[in-house]
Amino acid sequence: MGSPTLKKFTSFLAWLFLTNEEPPRLRVGWRLALQTFTTFLFIIALMAAAAWSHLLLFFPSEHLLIILQSIGITLAVYTCRKLLDRRSFVSLGLRLNKRAFTDFLAGAAISGLALGVLLLGLWVSGLLTVKGVRVDLPMLGYWVVIWLFVGWGEELWARGYWLQNIAEGGHMLGAVIISSIFFGLLHAGNPNITALALVNLMLAGVYLAWGYVRTRSLWLPIGLHFGWNLFEGTVFGFPVSGISPYAVTKIAVSGARWLTGGAFGPEGGLVIWGVMAIGAVLVWAVTRHRQEEVPSQS
Repeated sequence: MGSPTLKKFTSFLAWLFLTNEEPPRLRVGWRLALQTFTTFLFIIALMAAAAWSHLLLFFPSEHLLIILQSIGITLAVYTCRKLLDRRSFVSLGLRLNKRAFTDFLAGAAISGLALGVLLLGLWVSGLLTVKGVRVDLPMLGYWVVIWLFVGWGEELWARGYWLQNIAEGGHMLGAVIISSIFFGLLHAGNPNITALALVNLMLAGVYLAWGYVRTRSLWLPIGLHFGWNLFEGTVFGFPVSGISPYAVTKIAVSGARWLTGGAFGPEGGLVIWGVMAIGAVLVWAVTRHRQEEVPSQS
């Protein structure tokens, strides 16, 4: 009784949830939703474990949260890549070889150079004053580790899982746009954020995606992201998306907030457009002779 109706309903559910592949997989929207939900579950579980084990006695809470978020993202992406995508984790562009190391270093160097131009430009224009330089090696090393966790986790999530799942259907431009909006929204709760800062972070997502598009690997965007945070905040002394880390260089920035970013840092002002433009040209320059190959989806 009701067999034709049941068949139509099950066919509709199959169309709604499953691809036409053999074996079928969940459609991309459902995979992204489940991966995001799984990420928050892992992070909540890790935070509960940290509270139970009294880890907050040894780490500042905001820094521990950064580490736990990165670990939670990694666990969720790995799990969903295997179970939902039916692909290998390394197929996200994470193969370890000589090029991985050089891409990471190139990305960090590109960010350092582009942000160095920003520092120099603001100083020459009279909008920035250097108040002093003090190197604390243990603190410097500590923040290098923090920024490694940030760069790894956020790139794995936005340029790894989101961008590449959407791009599987051949829609790379749409994948870049959607994953960049997602990347910006991940920072919507940062201190001192403004509407302009949110738009700029979405544009930063496009800039970081450019590193993936040029290499079909995550190592260059991870290096770009890590180097951006390290040089912007810890080396040159700017706030990093509303966060004020230990800084080697003590600076004071003046000028309109819409231009320099104010307390949010350069990502909150129009000056960051120039930094991203310089970085994008440098990414093209270091990858211009490379034959781009889409990684094997295995």
